[in-house]
Amino acid sequence: MRRSCKAAFTAARKRCVIGVTGGICSGKSAISAMLRKGGAKVIDADRVAHSVIAPGKPAFEKLLKAFGKGILRKDGRINRRALAAEAFYGGKETALLNGITHPYIIRDIRGRLKDASGLIVLDAALLLETGLHRFVDYLVFVKAPEALRLERASRSRGMKKELVARIIAAQPSVMKAERLADFIIDNSGSLEQTRRQVERLRRKVWRN
Repeated sequence: MRRSCKAAFTAARKRCVIGVTGGICSGKSAISAMLRKGGAKVIDADRVAHSVIAPGKPAFEKLLKAFGKGILRKDGRINRRALAAEAFYGGKETALLNGITHPYIIRDIRGRLKDASGLIVLDAALLLETGLHRFVDYLVFVKAPEALRLERASRSRGMKKELVARIIAAQPSVMKAERLADFIIDNSGSLEQTRRQVERLRRKVWRN
């Protein structure tokens, strides 16, 4: 990390990767969307996670075996909220979920990065935990107070605050990411305040 994206762009890889991370409902997706409007291509780890647990994929059967049919929706797909309620119940369950899904998520994302060029944003909550931080040029941490994150999760996702609190507790690497970050974006204020921070970030790391 901390190397010039201009240099990275003129090198053989012709790309610069910004890793955007932070806890649940900190606003990673909003920051990634702003960078997309500025010309970046976004790889959303959460969307990748959706795809690797789809019916017919290897992770689907493994999750079903590990957590039971109670995590299924009526259409036969995995109910991610029900899976979260089971997986974030305790440390063993969380480790089981990560052990099943992370190898497939990492493989997918590495494949996308291999073929990518230009300014790339990798949006991932568990950037450090998965080791994907090794493939980024700059690490960006998005921060917001826990109380605000709980409120956002309840309002926008309909999640119970108890479940969100368990998810937050299961993401210890998030705090480490804040300490290691090249840039920190405070997403606790207005949309315009956040947008100005994102634009300053984009100008600093991408000079094309």
